[in-house]
Amino acid sequence: MLYARVVSRLRRLCLGAALAGFAVLGFSALTAGAAQAAAGNTCRWQATPSALWLSDPGARINVIGGRYNRRAQTDVAYKMTGEYSHSVYFGFTAYDDVWQIPAANYVTNDAQITPDPGSVNPFTVGNPIEAPNRSYTLWLWPDSVPVPAGLGPNVMPYPTHPQDPRDKGVRWSVAMRQYGVQPGYLPIKMTPTVSAVSTKTLEDVRCPLKVRGTYASQIQAALAKLRVIGPIIGAPQAANNHIDFVRIPGQVGIGTDGYPGDGCLGYLLGKLSPTQLSVVTVHKMPQFFDNRNLAPGALMQDNNDAYNSLIVAGFPYIRGKGQFQSPFIHALQPWTSVYMPGVPHRLPRAQRIAVRRAAERLGYTVTQIQPDPNFTHRPLARLLPYPDLLFRQKGISANFPYADNQVPCWVNPDNPETANNNWLDFADPKPPEFFAKYASNPGNMGDYYIDGVKESVADFMNRTGK
Repeated sequence: MLYARVVSRLRRLCLGAALAGFAVLGFSALTAGAAQAAAGNTCRWQATPSALWLSDPGARINVIGGRYNRRAQTDVAYKMTGEYSHSVYFGFTAYDDVWQIPAANYVTNDAQITPDPGSVNPFTVGNPIEAPNRSYTLWLWPDSVPVPAGLGPNVMPYPTHPQDPRDKGVRWSVAMRQYGVQPGYLPIKMTPTVSAVSTKTLEDVRCPLKVRGTYASQIQAALAKLRVIGPIIGAPQAANNHIDFVRIPGQVGIGTDGYPGDGCLGYLLGKLSPTQLSVVTVHKMPQFFDNRNLAPGALMQDNNDAYNSLIVAGFPYIRGKGQFQSPFIHALQPWTSVYMPGVPHRLPRAQRIAVRRAAERLGYTVTQIQPDPNFTHRPLARLLPYPDLLFRQKGISANFPYADNQVPCWVNPDNPETANNNWLDFADPKPPEFFAKYASNPGNMGDYYIDGVKESVADFMNRTGK
């Protein structure tokens, strides 16, 4: 009954948001056109506005998915053919029935995709970014079926074994994300064609996929995650007013696209204040890929990373200047944003204006945090920790030693010191020595570390520093 009530409420909530999101992003007409064009054996993607995605508000997302071991889905693979996206980063992630990533090879990033003969990968260092010959082929292959020899260089498994013991056939999804789309290009137009084939003959078969609404799939996966793995846990807090950023244990996350290779995701998480101002600084921004005004013949460089974002967890997301996404900021410069508390602790209008003016004088941006979901009774948002701030980086260079994934993992199963740590204890209050070792700081991220402080309005107004 609880499941039915929650799903019913979430569907009513999300339907209006979905329609508004599609209209704002111009996807309504585009998805209709794509559906009309999808004939024969071509499977259909579902375009998803960023604001309706649980964990990835900086991306433009397309999703397909099915349920393995159901009639017509067993022994089916999917051939994706397309062109490399005109974006700072794109990639594919396969999820199981609790919206988890089974292993590292269920994620394929742009630079890992070998181009078709005669084409080039524009995300490879030294290749032309605007190369006209940029096609690729990638296979989605069921992980319960051996891959035939000579299939090709780009084979990514999708899960066929459910985590939820009540599932007879795993609900699987594959998401394609495009971050920082180049001006003049539409994400839906850069989505590959997906055709269903038999794993035994590689001949086309009728596409068996039944695409549900993306938000409905997220609701189902979120509830399954709570049943099978446990709650979504927020960031630990220091006893003082300092805001520390720590890496997220993989079991805590839902719908993430950073595989927890050492037990933690490649994202940093900090706890903002629900009642005070939160002043957060990335002390030096990495050199990232900026594709807005490319010079003719520009070649891909070995950037520190491809993309950065700093966004308050919530559903649906509210955007603001403080919710930054590169390439809309200046690389190698510090970035500071002031996060103002949301309802029921929202500041009076006069104080909000004063804070914005003071922040502008200091060169800071300002973001108004969304209302507390426990106050507004938003059911899906209540599954997420409030108000937690996510810092993520995409396309990190192997030569960049100060990325967010350099912060140590507190539940690393390969580390004897942390192997027995229970992720359920992650959000408990921690002593100073915990943050000294496991939080972002100059020792593990150099000048690129992130931290913050909680302040009263009066203390912030008295700031005269840089």
